[in-house]
Amino acid sequence: KDYLSLKASEGQEKFSYDFSVDPEADTHIPVPGALIKSFVENAFLNHISQQAEVRKIDISIHRTTLGILIMITDNAMLQYQQYNRGRIIGNRLELLDEEIIEFNKKQECSVNYQLLDLAYTEPGETGSRVLITIVI
Repeated sequence: KDYLSLKASEGQEKFSYDFSVDPEADTHIPVPGALIKSFVENAFLNHISQQAEVRKIDISIHRTTLGILIMITDNAMLQYQQYNRGRIIGNRLELLDEEIIEFNKKQECSVNYQLLDLAYTEPGETGSRVLITIVI
């Protein structure tokens, strides 16, 4: 939320964002520091190379039967699969994967994520969605 507020105050780019938190969600559960920010930053990086008029980013946090689900949805096309693990974004994911592995070893909860291209999961839509699951 702080990162999005900072980007909005810079005023260099047109974007809108929505940040919603389910009142039932426990927001005091620890998560790896770079987890959410990495995917929000990537939404900005992906959008720079595309021609969408206004960037849209939605972040929502929900309680589930297993724990917490964080969804980050944006209107930039998913570009992670365009790179192999040894290149730019792949390196970021490798570092994030390593951080998550170490985090999961030290915590009583388990964190994982899934990247979705909305063109495949929601026909007619463009953009990407990251599902971050925190099992407690």
